[in-house]
Amino acid sequence: MFEDKSCLIKDADGHDIFKVKMKGKSFALNPLEEEQTAFPIKENIIEVWHKRLRHYHHKGLLQMKSKMMTNDLPALDDHIPNCKACQSGKQSRKPFPKVTWRATKKL
Repeated sequence: MFEDKSCLIKDADGHDIFKVKMKGKSFALNPLEEEQTAFPIKENIIEVWHKRLRHYHHKGLLQMKSKMMTNDLPALDDHIPNCKACQSGKQSRKPFPKVTWRATKKL
């Protein structure tokens, strides 16, 4: 979003990530300058561990925690938000329809 001589960069969920001030007629991103502002990102610990363990199912994560099969696994909620990558991986498509005619000559 472009505001009064600044550019606000947001993530897909609409959370602020970075703010860059205008210099001249452009926006120069230099993270070492004090004029820019970085915003902390709130990460969902369940999603982080779900991705770290290659999208392992949530009941399996809870079982690993209850049986103390891992070190330093934090407390996990009973509910996990929907994972877009897992949903895409579970989708399937129908086969292509059978064609009723076939070409007999080239072009």
